[in-house]
Amino acid sequence: MPPSLTKEIVDKVHNFYEQLGRDEVRLVQEWDEKEHKIPKVETNVEPKPEDNDE
Repeated sequence: MPPSLTKEIVDKVHNFYEQLGRDEVRLVQEWDEKEHKIPKVETNVEPKPEDNDE
């Protein structure tokens, strides 16, 4: 990635951060961290066998 593009991205992210407000950004970060700590429960549902009453 060209350095000029990297600086542009950093500047845009910083501007979004300032527009949203630090508290709101912090809340989103905390929510994201908590969501990743919650274990995902996988359910394995087997298809119901078809009735072959021919």
